[in-house]
Amino acid sequence: MNIEHLSHWSGQLNREMYVNRYGHAGIPVVVFASSGGSHNEYYDFGMIDACAQFIEEGRVQFFTLSSVDSDSWLCNWKNPHDRAEMHRAYERYVIEEAILFSGVSPRRDGVCFSSRINRSVQSALFCVFQARTTFRLPSKNSLV
Repeated sequence: MNIEHLSHWSGQLNREMYVNRYGHAGIPVVVFASSGGSHNEYYDFGMIDACAQFIEEGRVQFFTLSSVDSDSWLCNWKNPHDRAEMHRAYERYVIEEAILFSGVSPRRDGVCFSSRINRSVQSALFCVFQARTTFRLPSKNSLV
């Protein structure tokens, strides 16, 4: 299986961001870490192994993104406004940098798969990202 450990500088976040790519071709799937998780956790939890057949056949490829949770929602020493601003910067990073970075990475055969991530795919990924960040369940402590 093709596994690439990539990184790139994010102007939105002013830091190096890490992305893992699993697969060589196929439908691109962007994976977000759970709260406080890393770009390695999807692999660590066995999800890549569970999808190995589809990845090796070139039917799907996964891009696992690093997060900034420790500098946004999980950063208890920051005031809420600054946490939200960091999250907004991450949102811009995902939309304006990470998806495009994934979409222009050359494959081993020298062909760019940027055509595979067209505007409709970017829009769908944005909707998934928005749903993940907007519609959160209340914590157990707030349920009666």
